[in-house]
Formats: sequence, C-alpha cells, structure tokens
Amino acid sequence: MKKFIMGISLLLVIGLLFTACESLSDNSSTNDSYLDENELKTQDEIVSNALLHKTEVPAGYIGIYTVEDLKNAEANADGNYILMNDLDLSSAADWDGIYINGIFDGNNYSIRNLQSTTGGLFTKASSILNVNLQNVNIRVVASDYMKRYVNCTEAIGGLVDVGTYVDNCTVSGEIQFTLDADYKDTSWQDYTPNYGVGGLVGSGGAESNVTNCVNNAKVIVENKGKSYYVYAGGVVGSGHTEVSNCINYGEIHVTSSIESKSVIAGGICGEASFCYHNCNYGGVFSTGCSGGIVGYARGNLTVDSCFNSGEITGLLHTNLNESSLNGSSAGGIVGFSEPIKVLIKNSYNVGKCAGANSCGGIVGSRYYNSGLNIEYCAFSTQDGLSITGDAAMFVNNKAMSLEEMKELGNYPFTNKTSVWKNGTEDYPYPVFK
Repeated sequence: MKKFIMGISLLLVIGLLFTACESLSDNSSTNDSYLDENELKTQDEIVSNALLHKTEVPAGYIGIYTVEDLKNAEANADGNYILMNDLDLSSAADWDGIYINGIFDGNNYSIRNLQSTTGGLFTKASSILNVNLQNVNIRVVASDYMKRYVNCTEAIGGLVDVGTYVDNCTVSGEIQFTLDADYKDTSWQDYTPNYGVGGLVGSGGAESNVTNCVNNAKVIVENKGKSYYVYAGGVVGSGHTEVSNCINYGEIHVTSSIESKSVIAGGICGEASFCYHNCNYGGVFSTGCSGGIVGYARGNLTVDSCFNSGEITGLLHTNLNESSLNGSSAGGIVGFSEPIKVLIKNSYNVGKCAGANSCGGIVGSRYYNSGLNIEYCAFSTQDGLSITGDAAMFVNNKAMSLEEMKELGNYPFTNKTSVWKNGTEDYPYPVFK
C-alpha cells in the first residue's frame, strides 16, 4: 500500500479533523445534519487560514491553474498534478469526470460548484490529496454510460467514482443516484452488478485507503425496483477499503420500492474492510440495512475505536409512510453482519436506533452462525435495545444511560488513555484525543 509523507499540512489537518469531531458535533441534533453553505464558508475560512499552500510547483508535478488545465490533465493521465489556486466549475454545465493514474494534490485549495449527471470530479484516480470540494450537485440515473468498474461494481463518488488512495479531502453539497425499475444492466453478462455511492469515494479496491477526510454532502439513493445491491456511505460507498480518521456530517438516505436488504447505508461506509478512528454525526436512513459506521459487514471486517451519534433508522420506504418492512435492520455501529469474521471493538453508539424490523445498540442483525465478535464496546439504553437485534450475548461490553456515557471512566475500552478523552459541553460524550 502506498505511503505518503504529508508534512506540516497533514499534521495541521489531522488536528482540525479531530477538533471538528468535538466542536462541530451539535449538527447531529437534526436529520439535516450536514452543514449549510454559511457554516461551510466560515469553516473554509478557518481551514484556509490554518493550512499552508505550496506557492511553487514542486519538481515532478504539473501545475493546475484553470478549469481547462484540469480538463486537459487526463491527456497525460500518468502525470502528477498540483492545484495552484481555487477553481469554480460553474462554467462546466455537466462535468465529465477525468481519469488520473498519478498523484493529484489539491494543495488545500477549493474546487467549487461541480455539476454532473455522470459522476464525481474524477472517474478513477490512484492518489488524491488535499482537495476541498464544495457545493457539488451530482444527479446520476443508472444508464449504460456507467463504466467505472471495480469487481463488478459501478460507482459514483463526490470526489472520485473509483479511488485507490484519498487523504485530507472534504466534500459538501448533494449526491443523488437513481436506479430505475426498467433499467437492465447487460454489461456484466452473467454477473449481477453492485452499485457504490459515497460522499467522497464511490468504490475502492482491495488495497484502497481513505484517511483524514470529512463529508458534509447529503447522499441520496433511490432504487425503484431492481434487486441489485446498492451500497451508500458518507465517506465510501463500497469496496474492501481501509477507512481511518474520517468524519461524516451528511445525511445518508437510501430507499427502495422493494422490500429487500439489497439497499445498504452506513454513516462512514456502505461496506469496508477496516475502519478505525471514524465518527458519524449524520442521520442514516435505509429501507434495508442501516449502520452508524458500516451498513453491511462482510469479509473479515474490523471496526476499531469508532463512534456514532447520528440517528439510525430502518423504517423509511419509498413513499416515506410504510411502517412494515421485510428484513430491514438498523445498528448503532453496523447494520448487518455476514457469516464471516467480523470484529467490533472499543467503539460506542449514543445515536437513536429505531424503525427497522431488527435494531441493535451495536449491530442491527446478523446471520446466526456468523463469526461476529463484539468486545469492549458501549451503547445507550435510551431505546431499550440489546447489543444486537437478536439479543446475542457478548462479554466485556456495557449498556449505559446517556448520563453515564458522558464519563469516559465508565467505558469498557482497552485504549482509554491512548485514544480517548472526555467530551465538552457541546458534545458531552468521549471524543478522540
């Protein structure tokens, strides 16, 4: 896996990310928990003042100064690029994402007002760093145009549809994907396609890594009647991806006209391989599986030191009035766990969890013969829930009142002194050091 030394910019932004986890958490009080444009402007000014921009193009890089420069970058896809000022994409009525196989360094500048009916800023990219993507308006309807494949997955992400390495990036705005009932995907022949929709990354491969990122974008998925799997997440939609040090404030809203677990929503990831030091404040709503951190746990997933305070709901249906769903599940950390090794530890949930057929303080539902293990986790007793929807017993975990959960000393974590600290008046529950 690629490793990058980010220097002072990365150190500064990590501090800002964890400060955001503590100081901006009051956005979780409503379902519309993503920040509005006035709040974003203030936040951007703070970030711009704190971060350093490179004033000269480094050796081995090509400078991006205009929208045309950005469009033309795909002509030399293997090159390394660096953004040298803010860009406004308003003049591009329907942005067609570009492919970059080298490094794209946003240099802590902002790219604003992307509008697209095909996908994100990039179709595919190897390495994206230090990009602030603001006020995106992406509205994709499934069509034969979608050829951004990873392991039978078609993907839409605010920043990149299919990404390998993403670090220190932010996205705001709205991303919407519609899967029409009469759409038939013939591109995979004998394979059933999956769809990944993410605030930053639509889908990542087996070696992908997303770190130090913040999503403020609202992610909306509507499945009008297909049995294809659709994964939606605040940071990453689908893929065996390692996600760390990321925050989601955006609402994740996934509905289907069929009663099926094939629509999945997670505050951080629809699905992932490894999640640590992530926090979700956004509401997560799905007619299938809803999880505060991960919607659907498959394939040796580990969730370590994560927390959720967003409302997790499995009730909503396409017409928003249905109250009876077949197989919907909602969990404070994970929505649904497959029968493969899944480990959740040192994590907590204080968000409300309701509406689904199966609700759990940590995991909504699971296969009974699954390899699920939950240890040293905590969840609130506000909804009268067990640790999982089927009331399974796991040792070394703790259910507490919301008042008890304000004190770090009450938690069963094994890493209290190294990872956590008590919250503040704005957010009274433990936060990352």
